[in-house]
Amino acid sequence: ILRGAAEMCGERTAPSLGIYAATALDFDREYQQAARDAGLSHAVEIIAVQHDSPAARAGLVAGDTLVAVEGWPV
Repeated sequence: ILRGAAEMCGERTAPSLGIYAATALDFDREYQQAARDAGLSHAVEIIAVQHDSPAARAGLVAGDTLVAVEGWPV
């Protein structure tokens, strides 16, 4: 959907890595414990990877933990 709609958006598009990532802290306080119970922590967890995205081509998969980007800790 995002790729198909990009032509209609003109210059209002931005590059995308093709991942959905989250930590338990991304959720409102009342939902953070539920997020931890579901397996999230303070670490950046990759929840989903878009097919044929830069992230997929780099070998990232759902369940990976992102610890650094270009050598910079996350």
